Amino acid sequence: MKTTQIEVGRTYQAKVSGVLVPLTVLSIDVRETWGGKSAKRYRCHNERTGREIVVKSAQRFRYKTDLRQATQEQRLEILDRCHLI
Repeated sequence: MKTTQIEVGRTYQAKVSGVLVPLTVLSIDVRETWGGKSAKRYRCHNERTGREIVVKSAQRFRYKTDLRQATQEQRLEILDRCHLI
């Protein structure tokens, strides 16, 4: 995905350690680097493990997933599709 497509509070499927997992974006941090350029970091909550992680590239995000509004059956289907069960 592109940087402009990622929104705070949304859940996305993202590649973490070679596996697609659902991540909820908690905040987007912008940092200054050398030469006046900026770098974005995405602080996320891993729905699979419950841990908080930092994603350094928007390219890791694949597509939106609404886990919060999904029914229990839909959540299990999404997690099963990602080989998490």
